Amino acid sequence: MPVSSNQTNSPAVNPQSNEQDLDFLGADDEMAAKLNLAQAYIDMGDTESARRMLEQVVAKGDKQLVSQAKRLLDDL
Repeated sequence: MPVSSNQTNSPAVNPQSNEQDLDFLGADDEMAAKLNLAQAYIDMGDTESARRMLEQVVAKGDKQLVSQAKRLLDDL
């Protein structure tokens, strides 16, 4: 059956499940992924989820990622 143009196959975004999905990544890759995810949340207007991701990057990321996360937090 064809999908109409107003239907989507995209799953709903759930911040808690996304964290579990990142378990296979190394610490640096995980923090980079969380930074990217935070940017996606910002783009969608979900600043609360973005803030949670960015705070995790600030707590556990490397110097470069922490700097980027702090800039994004300042802009929220």
